[in-house]
Parts: sequence; structure tokens; C-alpha cells
Amino acid sequence: MMECNKWEKAYLLCDLCIVVTAIFTLEWYLFNKPSANILFLSIGDVFLSFIFPIIDLLLLLLGVTLIFRPAIFNAKSKLFIFILVLTGLAITDYLYFYLQGDLSERSVIFLRCLYRVFLLFIAIAATIPKNTSSKRNYFIINPTFGEKLLGIFPYLAVAVLIGFTLKEQTSSATLITGNCIAFVFVLIRHTIVRMQNKELTKTLKVFNNQLEQTVSQRTRDLINKSNDLVKNQERFKSLYEYHPDPILTIDSNGIVLNINQAGSMLLGKESAALIGKECFSIFLDEDKSELEAAIKKGKRCSSSSLQLRVKNNNEKDILFWYVTIVPIMIEGQTFGSYVMVKDITRMKQQQEEINYLAFHDTVTEIGNRIFFQQELDRSIKRAQKTQDKFGLLYIDLNRFKTINDTLGHSIGDKVLKEVAKRFRTCLSPTVPLARIGGDEFAIIVHNQTEQQLLDLCKTLFRITEEPFVVNQHSFYLSLSIGIAVYPFGGINTTTLLQHADIAMYSAKEKGNNAVCMYDETLSQKVT
Repeated sequence: MMECNKWEKAYLLCDLCIVVTAIFTLEWYLFNKPSANILFLSIGDVFLSFIFPIIDLLLLLLGVTLIFRPAIFNAKSKLFIFILVLTGLAITDYLYFYLQGDLSERSVIFLRCLYRVFLLFIAIAATIPKNTSSKRNYFIINPTFGEKLLGIFPYLAVAVLIGFTLKEQTSSATLITGNCIAFVFVLIRHTIVRMQNKELTKTLKVFNNQLEQTVSQRTRDLINKSNDLVKNQERFKSLYEYHPDPILTIDSNGIVLNINQAGSMLLGKESAALIGKECFSIFLDEDKSELEAAIKKGKRCSSSSLQLRVKNNNEKDILFWYVTIVPIMIEGQTFGSYVMVKDITRMKQQQEEINYLAFHDTVTEIGNRIFFQQELDRSIKRAQKTQDKFGLLYIDLNRFKTINDTLGHSIGDKVLKEVAKRFRTCLSPTVPLARIGGDEFAIIVHNQTEQQLLDLCKTLFRITEEPFVVNQHSFYLSLSIGIAVYPFGGINTTTLLQHADIAMYSAKEKGNNAVCMYDETLSQKVT
């Protein structure tokens, strides 16, 4: 049975006292003469006077309690039989003693037979097979009915006692005393009920206060959490909208859901004109496949970074974006991506400028020595594969040092710039031209015979014979050109330059506008 608190125990005790008092009063009245005085009876008579009422009382109480309390039986039918037997035996005794003065012989025989029938039921219960389950089961006849019976049984017992007293119309001390005692226990029970109600009311008030405090605290917590959530949303919105770098929000299909102010300004379009459109339309067609692959990677919960080219508003200039795609994860599922953009157009331009300066001469704006070394190495590798020849022209400006020292570097730089300009006019755009020293230039010529190389030298002589006019000063320059032809003139950059330089100095010895080709004669001089 469930554990009872102190009030339930008090109720149970009062109910038991009420029931016992009512039933025992009736039994005492029925089993003993109403006029019998216990003070004048012997001990044996007193014992006999009490033993019958007590046994019948126990039989009746056991039978009634089996209705509302669980009991262990092998079969539920046995429980019904035991209730019938216990209550039936007690009621049979009550009828016998109450009516014994008025009973006929047949009635007495009938009651005796009825008494034995109840005993027969016990034998029948013993023959009932147990349930298939080997475990003992708890059975309750009817829990709801049992609870109701338990509540009204004390009052029912008192009502029976009062009704019986009124029916007898007697001034029996036994009945009057029993009624008074039962009434006292009823008053005690109602007093306990009032005390319990007060305690329950007090407990309920405390509980309500605690509940109000808990609800108030939780309400404050919810309000604080709601305020924190609103603040976090505002912070994220501020971070998103006012971030200096463009940020786009796209769904899993690449449709633009949102774009911040920096993105709108960078693209030169209003956000309303971009929302709802594919983000692929922003980028060049050549880069769309890379973007599509990155978005698919985002669906697999993986971020990626890549460089993409973008068409600006007038679709003339090309912007370079460094794009980072981060998936939007909500409860383990991907609901799109954030496209965070860094405009690297200026950086790309600066990088191109740096690359240009790294491979071009700042004075003449033609290739420098690094550029020439790369071009010469590339020409050698190509010639090795195709078994072709190419010529290297090593050019020195005669009398330039005198002009530079006399009139200054600014005049000298202008002269060098004009020389490079004249050289470029007589060369194909694909022919590498470089300034590799202060007054030294180099040209790499492919698919030309030795005679064609000499004709090119004559052209260079002719264009430099015309005077150079700088700041109303006229200057005349001449050239000394050395030629080294791959592979005889050298099979690597070092030997080719070295032999072309030797040929150039040999041409200097001949005078102005002279050319010398590295051949066996110069080779023998070197050795």
C-alpha cells in the first residue's frame, strides 16, 4: 500500500474507531442481554461475552477491507469468495443472535445450513486453479468503488447504529454509550479535517507564493533572454549591415537573400535590384563554374575561399573579389551560405604594377635585365626543342657617358628613352628588347639568317644617325653591336651574353656604327 502521511493515518484511526465502536455496540447488544451488567459477571462469562462479538467484528472488517485494499491471490475469483465468506459468516451470526428468540426450528436449521455453505465456499476456493503466471498477483476488486466505500463506511456504520437504536426504542445503556462514543470519534475526525484544511491552506499559500516567485523569476529570465536575443540580433544586424566588406546571403541554389550596404555600394546597385536574383549573374561567365563548385561544397558543411572576377555596374571595368563562402548551419542542416567578399582590385593592380616594375626599366619602359634573362632562358629552351637558331644582339651606345656626365642624368635619361623608342619602331612587337646596363641594350631575334641580322644592325645604325634633340640640345650617337648566334655563340645564358659582349667590344675597336659577329676567330682569341 502507498505510504500515508500523518493526516491519513489519523483519518484511518478515527474511521477504524468509529466502525469498531458502532459494530461492537451492535454486537454487544445482540450477543448479550440488554439488561446484562458486566460488573456482575464472572471472568469466564466476560470472556465469552467478548469473544463472539470480537470474532464476528474481525470477520466483517476483514471482508470489507478486502474490497478496497490489494491482496495476494492465485486467482481473482478466490478473492470474491473470501469476501463473501467473511462477510456472510458475520451477518449470519448477527441474524441468529438478533432473531434467536423469535426463530422457529426450521429457521435455525436454515441458518446452520447457511453457515456451512459459507464453509463449503472455502473448500471450493481451494479447488480453483491458479493463473498461468507463476508469479503472485495483487488483485483489487474495484479501486474506485473501494475508495468510495472506504470514505462512507464509517458514516454508514454510525447511521446503522443510530437507525437500530431508534428502531429498538430502548434506553439501553449499551446503545446509548456506543452512540456517544461513535459521535465523539466523528467529532474528532471533523476536527482533524479542519486542522488539515488549515494546514493545507497554509501550505497552499506558501506554494502559491513560491509559485508566484518562480513564475516572476522565470518571467524575468525570459524577458532578459528575449532582450539579450534582441540585442544579439541588433548586434549581428549592425555587424552585417555596416561591415566594411561586402556580405551576401544566398540560399542553397545561389539566390541572393540579402546584401549589406558595402555590397550594394561596391556593385553600384540597390539591394532591392539584387535580392531574388542568382548570384552567378554578378560574376564573369568564366568564373561561374568555380563559384558553383564552392556553393556545392557549402551544402556539405564546408567553407571555401577563391578569387573571382566581377562585372561592375557599367560592365566595362572588371573587379577582382576574394570570396569566402561559409555555410549557414541551423540545427545541423544547411540553409544557405554567407558570401563574404574582399575587394582586391586595387591590390591586383598594385601587384601588376609591381610585376611590371620588376621586369621593366623605369627610364625607357622596356624590359630590364631580369626580363631579358627570362626571355633568353625561354628562347634557349625553345630552341633546344625545335633545333632552331636565334641571334642575340648586344648594343652599346657610343659617347653616351660623355653626354650623361656633362649635361646630367635627366638629359641622359631622356636620350635613353628616345633610343629605346627608335629601337622599338624597327622591331616586331613580339621581339624582346631590353636595357641590360647603363648604356647597353639587348635584342633577341628568332628565325633570322646571319645576313638578316646584319641588315637589322644597319637599320639600327640608320635610325640612330639622326640627331637626338633634348632641351634644344642636339646629340649624335653611334652604336657598337656584338652578335652571338645560338648554339655556336653559346648554349646557355651566361656564355651567350659573354660571347655577345666580346663581339660588341670587338666592334668598338672598329669604330662607330660597327657590328661584329661572334665566330671562330673571336673564339680563338678568347681561348
